[in-house]
Amino acid sequence: MYKIKDIRQTCMACPSQWSGTTTDNEEIYIRFRWGILSVRIEDKVIFEEQISKDSLDGVISLDKVLKHTKNILER
Repeated sequence: MYKIKDIRQTCMACPSQWSGTTTDNEEIYIRFRWGILSVRIEDKVIFEEQISKDSLDGVISLDKVLKHTKNILER
């Protein structure tokens, strides 16, 4: 489980994306584009899943990201 220390949204839509750090000072990058949600820690993909049937989807809130990744991320 990774705990988010700080996170900031760097793009609102197409793709929605965030950058930040974990409590262990690891870089975290979250991106949602083409209906695929991906999470990288230190450039390693720890989560990648097609969460939308719309392949053009690129808008999501951080709350929804955290619901989809509740087994690996916490705030």
